[in-house]
Amino acid sequence: MESRSIAMEEPLLSEGSSLGPVVKTYQTQVTRSGKLIFWIFVAVVLLLIGGMVALFFWLYLPNMNDPFFLSPSFLSLSVGLPVLALLFVILISFWQFRSHELVVTPIRRKIVVTFHTGGFSYREGRQRQVVRWEQIDFVTRLMVKRWSTPVRYYKVKLRDTTEITLPIIIDGVQELGAAIESEMAKQLLPEVLARYAANKPVVFTGLCLNQDGISKSDENLPWQAVEHIALGLEKLTIKEVGRTKAWLTIHVAQLRNMCVLEGLLENIREEKNLTIDYPVSRAEKKQKEKNKKATVRRESELL
Repeated sequence: MESRSIAMEEPLLSEGSSLGPVVKTYQTQVTRSGKLIFWIFVAVVLLLIGGMVALFFWLYLPNMNDPFFLSPSFLSLSVGLPVLALLFVILISFWQFRSHELVVTPIRRKIVVTFHTGGFSYREGRQRQVVRWEQIDFVTRLMVKRWSTPVRYYKVKLRDTTEITLPIIIDGVQELGAAIESEMAKQLLPEVLARYAANKPVVFTGLCLNQDGISKSDENLPWQAVEHIALGLEKLTIKEVGRTKAWLTIHVAQLRNMCVLEGLLENIREEKNLTIDYPVSRAEKKQKEKNKKATVRRESELL
């Protein structure tokens, strides 16, 4: 996916002291589908190797008295090339299994993200990145379909242009991304709200907002003409009163710091009495149910 340059090198033991107390750790977990795909592949490879050996003996064992048999040219053409081709396919496949971004197999490089009060650390294999909240320039929400179900993941862009992708194979990546966005909103939203209160334009990719309304390119839409705003998983849609076609549609992946835009729109919703829809995915619903059950369990333990 994206390149993961090293943001900052620090000893492992100093991560906690540099970023503050640990809040939660997120990491990749081997999935049942990943195990199944990997072991099916291993079984196919073993069958191919066994088939090649059996075919070799069946075709060439009767010709052992032939002077051409086992000569360098014979071995290179009849044995060497097929073996090299098979080895090439195996190596490429195993490399994919080690770095696949949708399926976690038993040999996939483990990703560990530790969320601290002052930032987060990212580790994948020998690579390690330590990021403080003030180093982050923006967070982007991305979407990919996993088994035909849309799933959200995140990309973090630092001020030094370093990019860190938090793929969907991290268990609880949506919770992790939401927590990072929450910290970004704490830092950026107050300034954005102050600009809006001063009736200064607040610019995001493809749109601009102020107290009068929303604008795109050279077209303006007053707040009283906004029928509703839908903040979907893949698109931001704004509908104008009296029109069936959307006045504006922007892919969420194009919007930087969507969490800040959501905070601003929520403030405007209360002020202008707007209608805003917040569709959620199945994965997010399951995560919310999981969090709710965990909360109930903790409360019952305390009682």
